[in-house]
Amino acid sequence: MKTSRRDGTCWPPHSIFNVETGNIAATVRTAGTNAQFHHLRGTVNLISKALTLVEPGLLEAGYLHGRLGNAFRDESGDFESELQEYDRAMKIANQFGDRRLEGRINIHYGQHYDWTGEPQKVIEYCRKADDLARETDDALTERAAVLYTAWASVGQWDIDAVRILEKRAIEIGERLRLFEPTLFSWELAIWEGDWTSANSLAGAELERTRDEKIFLRRKIAIQAYIGTEFSEQEWGEGIAGFIHPTRWFGLTITEWIAARGNHVSDWIEEWLESHGSSINASLQRVNDMARTARALATGDDDSMSGLYDGLSRFAGWWDVLSGTAVDHLLGMLADRMANYEEAAEHFEYVIKRSREVSFRPTLALVSADYAEMLITRGASEDTEKATELQDEAIAIATELGMQPLLERVLAQRDILKA
Repeated sequence: MKTSRRDGTCWPPHSIFNVETGNIAATVRTAGTNAQFHHLRGTVNLISKALTLVEPGLLEAGYLHGRLGNAFRDESGDFESELQEYDRAMKIANQFGDRRLEGRINIHYGQHYDWTGEPQKVIEYCRKADDLARETDDALTERAAVLYTAWASVGQWDIDAVRILEKRAIEIGERLRLFEPTLFSWELAIWEGDWTSANSLAGAELERTRDEKIFLRRKIAIQAYIGTEFSEQEWGEGIAGFIHPTRWFGLTITEWIAARGNHVSDWIEEWLESHGSSINASLQRVNDMARTARALATGDDDSMSGLYDGLSRFAGWWDVLSGTAVDHLLGMLADRMANYEEAAEHFEYVIKRSREVSFRPTLALVSADYAEMLITRGASEDTEKATELQDEAIAIATELGMQPLLERVLAQRDILKA
């Protein structure tokens, strides 16, 4: 059974017990805390019963309506009922002038829009929650608002905001005496190609946690770029170290983008068999990216048009779980379908954004794929552009030790010279 953390973000045993035993009175008492128990089957029914013990319109009912909204989303994917419950809770918060409840419900709205893939609305509602939490000295809600805003911001390439928010989250965690992981620091180091800092952060994490599996998967993420071979056992052990399953799955996409690793198809198949359908936008995105990587790796040309249409919903995103720009894969799909103008637009977008935030490994990788597209198209004006892109990819790959990419670009150059 999972145990409670001090911030209440796991499912505490007593809350699980409340759900499993139908303890309605205890559920009423728990509703105003940060304990998350709404993922469990039967929670909709339990909270609905709990509401019958509370006089409609009372403040306690407001917290329960917020919980019931969470449960409708997590248990049955019922977004309509979810929002109706939040609206009821917000109405009660406004009637009582309860700014703490208002802050909590704004977090719930932000969570809803995270599920539906609308990052600007996530940021809008979580900023409201942040202001209200600071006003009411509700540090746990403040921390949640900061983390959700950071998560949405990184997906929109707003890295300056992420650094500020990460610092705030760590400061709040220290006030609450919570253990804080590296949050985005390790990921940012990887995305910028700062292997030294990434290794240092991973080493510090190993020293704190003594968890060698997590350390191994940190190493594997770097090796995906620089090309050190891992045995299948090491790969399996490394991905098993991921706390969130989509994290290790995202690594298979990174591995294919960076090194065109042949072994990732089996992992992709395994994931899609068990997680291939989801109403959560983040999982939909990573599933679509995985299907795209698989199609590109196996030459499944018949599926590419449909994959392009589905993945286009997420155009413009930086995918946190895989550390990959969605438009990079869209550009590769368009290239394989000989839609060269569309491919160029996607590649140019990733190059522009990567330069802005100094994501140099991605800049090198997309430059190489763009150059390959231009070589394939073979227009007279493409040779000079392809050479420039190759030069940049070679320079970055050489500096960062990205051997698989370097070998691939040098092979391209031989084709271009021929």
